[in-house]
Amino acid sequence: MGQIRQVFVNVAPNGASFKLELRYDNPNGPVTEDSLDLRITEDGSDQDTVNWVCTQGPMEVLFDPNGVGATDAFGDPAGRRQNPAGIPIQSGPPLNEAAGPHLQQNGFNGTIHFLPHKYTIKVNYGGVNVVKDPYVMVSRPRPVLISEIIPPARQLRQISTPDLPDAQSSDSVVRVRIVVERESPNSPPRDLSFSVGGQSIKVLRLRADQQIEWLSADGPTGKGVHLELRFDPRSLVFPGHHYEAGAGAPCSSGAVRRERLPNSPLDVTYWALATTVDGYFIARSSSIEIVNC
Repeated sequence: MGQIRQVFVNVAPNGASFKLELRYDNPNGPVTEDSLDLRITEDGSDQDTVNWVCTQGPMEVLFDPNGVGATDAFGDPAGRRQNPAGIPIQSGPPLNEAAGPHLQQNGFNGTIHFLPHKYTIKVNYGGVNVVKDPYVMVSRPRPVLISEIIPPARQLRQISTPDLPDAQSSDSVVRVRIVVERESPNSPPRDLSFSVGGQSIKVLRLRADQQIEWLSADGPTGKGVHLELRFDPRSLVFPGHHYEAGAGAPCSSGAVRRERLPNSPLDVTYWALATTVDGYFIARSSSIEIVNC
């Protein structure tokens, strides 16, 4: 298991305007302009991941989906992630090819393969968008043939889209798995399914002291999907109403706002929108029943 690197994003005064300051792994550490280093092990089995955190406003993290390997560094087809203030944005693992092209040679050659990826952080601070363009540096100890570590049928985007186990819930977190359903790996999507602990659900029953963690996958292909979750902005039962997660990354709802709950159970409808790595888009609504316990 690789490291989870933390990027703490802070809005600071900059004359008459504002700027973003970044601190790595320690919210009280020094402000840095360095790139964030992410490592992939020699055999491609472990990769570092990133959590971006900002408590001062809703945040977006934007990679170029047409960058290296025709994707962002983490294999998301949209190259975009978004969460409300205080809810970490999780990257998922980087693509193996994000460290650079695979050289046609075997054996250790004493080199490190690395590649920088520029991206954008955007924070909405009191109605003002504050933007910064930092880098992540993805590195691998040596160039390695992709056929050495990945069977041919699963070479494309393997690292960014691991198979998801059945989502197991805890007493405080309910893990909802959203799967793109297809007849075959090459057929268009036909539906989205929702399950908890391997059991299909139509309505998620949630206590007010619980949070949701959504995970997503493209059923027959085993690939990740770009996932958006949209609530009615007038309901405000969670910290935000618009969440976006990159391929292979979980997404947390944050804590329920108990002060906005009635005494009786509250029914909340939301939309899940999935974009697959082969360019299909599919959406479906789902419901949550929240009990103010």
